[in-house]
Amino acid sequence: GASATQKAFAGLDAHQVADVLDLGLTGLVDQRIQIVGRVAHTGSVLESPFGQDRGVAMKVSACRGGGDTKKLFTGSKCISFKLVGSGNAEVLVEVGNKQPQLALLSTGTFFNVVLDNEDGNLKCGGDAPGQLSKVETKPHARQFWDDYNGGKDHATQMTEVGPNVNGHAAFGNCPRQASEHVLKLNTAVAILGMLKPVNGGFKIQVDESTIITNKQSIAKAIGECPDADVPPSQAEPNVLQMRK
Repeated sequence: GASATQKAFAGLDAHQVADVLDLGLTGLVDQRIQIVGRVAHTGSVLESPFGQDRGVAMKVSACRGGGDTKKLFTGSKCISFKLVGSGNAEVLVEVGNKQPQLALLSTGTFFNVVLDNEDGNLKCGGDAPGQLSKVETKPHARQFWDDYNGGKDHATQMTEVGPNVNGHAAFGNCPRQASEHVLKLNTAVAILGMLKPVNGGFKIQVDESTIITNKQSIAKAIGECPDADVPPSQAEPNVLQMRK
């Protein structure tokens, strides 16, 4: 059967960004609407902790590695961005202190997440569990882990690597695994959220009931999203790390 999220999108007509601006859709102000467009930044992007992919929203799930893929914790973060439509029509998606619900396609699975016992950084690598010889340092992953694990899985509980690791010390530990879901620039996206007027245009004011998805299986209208006429001169964004 359809999920609650699918039903929520199916229950509201989809509006392209340009239509919202052209029609003014005055009856829709202060209403929850479904709006579809392409992602552009407002000056900043987030960088994911393991894949180092850039986007405006991301969800990262950690699980135990190897055969046990029990989920340990999930961290999500979204920053303000713009939805762009045909004719460079724009609607701001404004994120304040409330975070939206994210239903995003997977952008990568990262195996063999281990702790470097010399510098305290996390490493990962390889395309299957057990390939510890392929791990590389991910400079911001430890900060993500410390911020988001919520006491459920301290980094010190995972397998350690480094010249000082005693063979017995690793007994009972295992590497971790992470999966990332990153909403990248220029991706077609559908949002369920509250439409508000701002400076002669419109914005979606994000709250806990806002849902952002790039999955066509959830929001069919994503398939009808036109290519945005993204201005080629968009300046390089400021790159932020995923912090709580």
